[in-house]
Amino acid sequence: MLSQSKIKKINEEIAKFNADQSLPENKIPVDIEEKIRKFGIELDKYCVDLEDEILGEIKKENGKYKINIQAMDHYYRKRFTMGHELGHFVLHKDLIGDGVDDGKVGEKMYRTVYKNNGKISPIQEVDANRFSAELLIPEALAKFIVSKFPEIIIKNEDDGSFDYDNDFLEFLSNRFEVSRAVIGFRLRKFIKH
Repeated sequence: MLSQSKIKKINEEIAKFNADQSLPENKIPVDIEEKIRKFGIELDKYCVDLEDEILGEIKKENGKYKINIQAMDHYYRKRFTMGHELGHFVLHKDLIGDGVDDGKVGEKMYRTVYKNNGKISPIQEVDANRFSAELLIPEALAKFIVSKFPEIIIKNEDDGSFDYDNDFLEFLSNRFEVSRAVIGFRLRKFIKH
């Protein structure tokens, strides 16, 4: 259960992280839009021209890169998609070509639609997802949370699945401005098996 003392401890750790002058650009919540601008990439986070099934895209127009994000998505979803598309730029710039569309299949969100670019494989999509999660939830803070509050994550020994304290996930989701799913995914990485 999420108590006021846990909230205080996490807020104190985030404040220490934010005060660390060796990490001037990594404040919580991470200013993903500023990071995109620093690369000289244009950003449209309310793109109405994307098809409904497209979460975001990065494309090159007239020699400049642009990231378009689905207008209808929740802002936390948009932040992850922005980080994902920035990940393509940082990690796969040589593969982007004229662009990469990242969409969803059915009701489950995916970033595996390659309408414009056959060079981007599922491996690069996983890389871009990891880049976004690591950017938005820095390792130092994820490790701190898992080590100091192990009771918020319960591993089911029978099937290997994880359960979370929902109040705690909601709190972290709001502090990092990402979805609860992203928080859960990121924290699982640091659970001692």
